[in-house]
Amino acid sequence: MYTKKIFHDYIQAFGHNDVSVLDGGFKKWLANDYETAEGEVQSKRGNFKVNINKELMKTFEDMVEFAKKKSGQLIDSRKPENYLGKAEEPTNVFSSYGVDLTKPLTTMCYNGNAASLFALAAYICGKNDTSVYYGSWTEFGQRATPDLVSTSGGDKARGG
Repeated sequence: MYTKKIFHDYIQAFGHNDVSVLDGGFKKWLANDYETAEGEVQSKRGNFKVNINKELMKTFEDMVEFAKKKSGQLIDSRKPENYLGKAEEPTNVFSSYGVDLTKPLTTMCYNGNAASLFALAAYICGKNDTSVYYGSWTEFGQRATPDLVSTSGGDKARGG
């Protein structure tokens, strides 16, 4: 369940580039009869050094600049009923909402979990530079001035 967040937060954004995500998860691994083992795993201590990619982690100040300049695209991965009074969930956010994966892209939600899912989806589609705003709506809604907060219209992907 949290693979998407781990992928973005702890691996991609922190500079570890040689990583894979199981397509179908552990259930598919078992269904394909791949090798598994039980018991304690003995591993050697590594020497990984964190190299934070700040382009993949957005701050409140980054989001204010984005809202003012419309300097990319933003996927708000909250459910529409959270801000439009509807109970729909997008099935294909990229094509359904006109997201252009050749342009800069940032994702947000309430706390970064769903936003990380959309960042992973973009990565799977070949966009490996999608950033996540970790303060997400929790921070932005509390700190942003009213002119920067958009609650009208049906578009969840915003920006230009």
